[in-house]
Amino acid sequence: MSDQPVVIVKAHALIKAIIPATAHFPRHQKHILGKRLEEKALDLLDLLLEAYYGAQKSKKSTLYRANLAVEKLRHLIRLTFELTYINSKKLDQLMAYLLEIGRMIGGWIKSLK
Repeated sequence: MSDQPVVIVKAHALIKAIIPATAHFPRHQKHILGKRLEEKALDLLDLLLEAYYGAQKSKKSTLYRANLAVEKLRHLIRLTFELTYINSKKLDQLMAYLLEIGRMIGGWIKSLK
């Protein structure tokens, strides 16, 4: 995995942090909010892989979609904190990943202009 861009490695780490967190959600939310959170994180990784390995002409639009996925994840994670499904330490960890990934995507988009 060392040959992968850092943003993809960070997205992978984000998923590894989200999956165990959703395992502790209340039963009635594991398969609703927990599943959605996991799917959005996996979608983000998919988009980053598409942007890295995909055709040059579609990179920019794929990165804009990845940027939107980061924003959606921010809102879902904030919601899980507000519902007390995750603690402030986990919130800080996940938001730090998203902040870093968002910055990297922004830099990647700028490099394509």
